[in-house]
Amino acid sequence: VLAAEAGKKEAASCPDEEEEAAEEEDEREEEEGEHARTTLWCYQPPGTKEAAIRTVPSVTGPRAGPTLRPGDVFRVSREWQAEDGILYLEMADGSGWMFEGIRGVGRLCIRIEDADTGPPMPAAPPPAVPA
Repeated sequence: VLAAEAGKKEAASCPDEEEEAAEEEDEREEEEGEHARTTLWCYQPPGTKEAAIRTVPSVTGPRAGPTLRPGDVFRVSREWQAEDGILYLEMADGSGWMFEGIRGVGRLCIRIEDADTGPPMPAAPPPAVPA
């Protein structure tokens, strides 16, 4: 009886092939749609410092958790020019906001391409850190 019940639970939780194929198609369409509306950027600060992604479009906003390292390439779904003159970049993966540059430091992120213009340019490798 337990084996039969376990089989029922397993069968009930597994999607059938048609559902699985429909879900895969939805995911592909969503991914293709996302890339059609994004731009590709590279984090290239003047030094070797990592940058924290923010939860809001503000250089002093709370940190979202993930960080960018020099040479990291990421997709942006929205750009927003704030009153403070900073161009904020909303991460396409939903992880938060980055900024193109800040006063006193300079440019931090460089637009590589619009997603619909072709393959990405290779990102510069991160600078070597002396041992």
